[in-house]
Amino acid sequence: MDLCFLTWSFKVSIFLLPPSSSILDLTSCIQIFPYFYDVQRYYQILRLKQGFSLPELKKAYRNSAKHYHPDINHKPNAHEKFILLNEAYEYFLSRKTGRTYNPKSKKYQKTKPHNTHAEWAAREQQKTRKRADGYAKMNWDKFEQTPIYRSAMVVSFILNYCYLISGVLMALTPPIATVIDGIITPHRIITLVATTIIGVGLVVMFWPDTIGKKY
Repeated sequence: MDLCFLTWSFKVSIFLLPPSSSILDLTSCIQIFPYFYDVQRYYQILRLKQGFSLPELKKAYRNSAKHYHPDINHKPNAHEKFILLNEAYEYFLSRKTGRTYNPKSKKYQKTKPHNTHAEWAAREQQKTRKRADGYAKMNWDKFEQTPIYRSAMVVSFILNYCYLISGVLMALTPPIATVIDGIITPHRIITLVATTIIGVGLVVMFWPDTIGKKY
């Protein structure tokens, strides 16, 4: 559902309100609509669809943060886009995990659940935007060390290590086994070459994001 369709649906729903509807009903619709609009913008800036998983959310945030951070993106609207991105991420993170940022501990901790975006906005939106404004003014290397960015790296970091270790094992185990037992057959050579290539490929792919980079 895109913003145009949502807006159109809202206008139609108001037009079709029966005459007996109270003014309170109309007022409620008008009050709720901005929150629907905000959530749709969150989906758009993260490029996510409904039903996304937590790893998908974190990956989308990492990719979008690199795209919108003003230290990397020098377009005039990058600063505001980056603030919206952080607002979107913190809202969805709260919905998925029940965690919000605690400035005292500087960690994301379990809090009272937010049943609607309106509840979250009332308690967290302004604080989130203020933090995001500070993040936007940092250089990229410093931003990578912030709690919000590190919260998006945990799943990826663990997976990267798993893939890296798998690659090392695939690259080294077959040659070592061949040297030890001394058995060389055409089939074994093909297997040796294939697993070594795949293993080296995994190492090359995931080394920069694990050993080759400090988080």
